[in-house]
Amino acid sequence: MDLKTAPFVQKMVKAIPEDLRDLFIPKTEDELIQLEYQLVRLGKKEDIRTQVMRLQRKFGLPLRPNMSLKDVGVRIRIELLRVTNRRVDEVE
Repeated sequence: MDLKTAPFVQKMVKAIPEDLRDLFIPKTEDELIQLEYQLVRLGKKEDIRTQVMRLQRKFGLPLRPNMSLKDVGVRIRIELLRVTNRRVDEVE
């Protein structure tokens, strides 16, 4: 089977010891395509999770890595409104 058509699988296989590679390499072309698709999805999820964690740290929110970016954005807006309201109250 040609792993050149699946670069993410090829990258994954390089990290596995040679004697165990046969266990992880798909037997059919369809399985190879499916594994490639799943690795791409996992990579995207990992990128979003990293971004969520970075935003949560930056704005002092509780770390919840499985939150969506949309939810984190809403919480950040709420937090910024709270800070703005506190400043307005302090000025008055």
